[in-house]
Amino acid sequence: LWSPGGSQLIISPFGTEPWILYIDPEQPLDEALAPALTTDAFLTLLRKRWDQRIATAPADVEHYLSRAVVAMTAKDFEQAGHDLAQCVSLVSDPNDPACQALTHWAQMHWRPGSDESELWQLYHAQLAAKFPAQFQNRKAE
Repeated sequence: LWSPGGSQLIISPFGTEPWILYIDPEQPLDEALAPALTTDAFLTLLRKRWDQRIATAPADVEHYLSRAVVAMTAKDFEQAGHDLAQCVSLVSDPNDPACQALTHWAQMHWRPGSDESELWQLYHAQLAAKFPAQFQNRKAE
Protein backbone atom coordinates (compact mmCIF):
# COMPACT_ATOMS: atom_id res chain seq x y z
CA LEU A 1 0.00 0.00 0.00
CA TRP A 2 1.28 3.46 -0.93
CA SER A 3 0.77 6.59 1.12
CA PRO A 4 -1.10 9.39 -0.69
CA GLY A 5 2.11 11.37 -1.27
CA GLY A 6 4.05 8.31 -2.48
CA SER A 7 6.72 8.66 0.20
CA GLN A 8 5.78 5.58 2.21
CA LEU A 9 5.17 2.01 1.18
CA ILE A 10 3.66 -0.54 3.55
CA ILE A 11 4.47 -4.16 2.81
CA SER A 12 3.86 -7.43 4.61
CA PRO A 13 6.33 -9.96 3.20
CA PHE A 14 5.17 -13.56 3.40
CA GLY A 15 2.40 -12.72 5.87
CA THR A 16 4.70 -11.15 8.47
CA GLU A 17 4.00 -7.97 10.36
CA PRO A 18 3.79 -4.93 8.08
CA TRP A 19 6.89 -2.87 7.37
CA ILE A 20 6.88 0.79 6.46
CA LEU A 21 9.44 1.81 3.86
CA TYR A 22 10.22 5.50 3.52
CA ILE A 23 10.91 6.24 -0.13
CA ASP A 24 11.89 9.44 -1.89
CA PRO A 25 9.07 9.90 -4.43
CA GLU A 26 11.59 11.50 -6.81
CA GLN A 27 13.83 8.41 -6.82
CA PRO A 28 13.02 5.58 -9.25
CA LEU A 29 11.48 2.66 -7.37
CA ASP A 30 14.04 0.13 -8.67
CA GLU A 31 16.82 2.26 -7.16
CA ALA A 32 14.97 2.76 -3.88
CA LEU A 33 14.39 -0.97 -3.51
CA ALA A 34 17.82 -2.06 -4.76
CA PRO A 35 19.61 -4.57 -2.54
CA ALA A 36 21.88 -3.08 0.09
CA LEU A 37 24.45 -5.84 -0.44
CA THR A 38 26.27 -6.95 -3.54
CA THR A 39 25.67 -10.53 -4.65
CA ASP A 40 29.13 -11.55 -3.42
CA ALA A 41 28.58 -9.90 -0.03
CA PHE A 42 25.20 -11.58 0.30
CA LEU A 43 26.64 -15.01 -0.57
CA THR A 44 29.46 -14.47 1.94
CA LEU A 45 26.87 -13.61 4.59
CA LEU A 46 24.90 -16.77 3.79
CA ARG A 47 28.03 -18.92 3.80
CA LYS A 48 29.01 -17.60 7.25
CA ARG A 49 25.51 -18.36 8.51
CA TRP A 50 25.76 -21.98 7.34
CA ASP A 51 29.33 -22.27 8.65
CA GLN A 52 28.04 -21.29 12.09
CA ARG A 53 25.12 -23.69 11.92
CA ILE A 54 27.40 -26.54 10.85
CA ALA A 55 29.80 -25.73 13.69
CA THR A 56 26.85 -25.87 16.10
CA ALA A 57 25.20 -28.98 14.65
CA PRO A 58 27.76 -30.87 12.52
CA ALA A 59 25.45 -33.86 11.98
CA ASP A 60 22.59 -31.83 10.47
CA VAL A 61 22.31 -32.90 6.85
CA GLU A 62 20.22 -29.88 5.81
CA HIS A 63 22.98 -27.47 6.85
CA TYR A 64 25.45 -29.06 4.43
CA LEU A 65 22.91 -29.13 1.64
CA SER A 66 22.06 -25.45 2.18
CA ARG A 67 25.71 -24.44 2.24
CA ALA A 68 26.26 -26.46 -0.96
CA VAL A 69 23.54 -24.43 -2.69
CA VAL A 70 25.27 -21.21 -1.62
CA ALA A 71 28.65 -22.55 -2.77
CA MET A 72 27.19 -23.55 -6.14
CA THR A 73 25.75 -20.08 -6.57
CA ALA A 74 29.17 -18.61 -5.76
CA LYS A 75 30.76 -21.03 -8.28
CA ASP A 76 32.83 -22.61 -5.49
CA PHE A 77 32.45 -26.15 -6.79
CA GLU A 78 35.13 -27.59 -4.52
CA GLN A 79 33.23 -26.48 -1.40
CA ALA A 80 29.92 -27.55 -2.92
CA GLY A 81 31.30 -31.01 -3.65
CA HIS A 82 32.66 -31.32 -0.12
CA ASP A 83 29.31 -30.32 1.36
CA LEU A 84 27.32 -32.65 -0.89
CA ALA A 85 29.64 -35.54 -0.04
CA GLN A 86 29.14 -34.80 3.66
CA CYS A 87 25.40 -34.59 3.12
CA VAL A 88 25.27 -37.99 1.42
CA SER A 89 27.47 -39.57 4.09
CA LEU A 90 25.21 -38.29 6.88
CA VAL A 91 21.90 -39.39 5.38
CA SER A 92 20.84 -42.58 7.10
CA ASP A 93 17.16 -42.64 6.16
CA PRO A 94 15.90 -42.61 2.57
CA ASN A 95 12.90 -40.57 3.75
CA ASP A 96 15.14 -37.77 5.01
CA PRO A 97 13.97 -34.50 3.43
CA ALA A 98 17.54 -33.98 2.21
CA CYS A 99 17.04 -36.87 -0.26
CA GLN A 100 14.08 -35.14 -1.83
CA ALA A 101 15.88 -31.78 -1.79
CA LEU A 102 18.98 -33.21 -3.46
CA THR A 103 16.80 -34.89 -6.10
CA HIS A 104 15.04 -31.57 -6.67
CA TRP A 105 18.33 -29.69 -7.15
CA ALA A 106 19.63 -32.41 -9.46
CA GLN A 107 16.50 -32.04 -11.60
CA MET A 108 16.60 -28.24 -11.57
CA HIS A 109 20.23 -28.14 -12.68
CA TRP A 110 20.14 -30.76 -15.40
CA ARG A 111 22.37 -29.18 -18.07
CA PRO A 112 24.84 -31.61 -19.59
CA GLY A 113 28.41 -30.43 -19.27
CA SER A 114 27.86 -27.85 -16.55
CA ASP A 115 29.82 -28.09 -13.30
CA GLU A 116 26.63 -27.66 -11.26
CA SER A 117 24.85 -30.43 -13.11
CA GLU A 118 27.77 -32.83 -12.78
CA LEU A 119 27.98 -32.31 -9.01
CA TRP A 120 24.24 -32.62 -8.41
CA GLN A 121 24.05 -35.71 -10.62
CA LEU A 122 27.07 -37.33 -8.93
CA TYR A 123 25.69 -36.98 -5.42
CA HIS A 124 22.15 -37.83 -6.49
CA ALA A 125 23.57 -41.05 -7.96
CA GLN A 126 25.40 -41.75 -4.67
CA LEU A 127 22.14 -41.38 -2.73
CA ALA A 128 20.41 -43.66 -5.24
CA ALA A 129 23.16 -46.26 -4.78
CA LYS A 130 22.83 -45.95 -1.01
CA PHE A 131 19.03 -46.43 -1.11
CA PRO A 132 18.32 -48.28 -4.39
CA ALA A 133 14.80 -49.46 -3.56
CA GLN A 134 13.63 -45.99 -2.61
CA PHE A 135 15.22 -44.26 -5.61
CA GLN A 136 13.84 -46.55 -8.34
CA ASN A 137 11.20 -43.96 -9.25
CA ARG A 138 13.22 -40.83 -8.42
CA LYS A 139 15.11 -39.92 -11.55
CA ALA A 140 17.29 -36.80 -11.56
CA GLU A 141 17.13 -36.51 -15.34
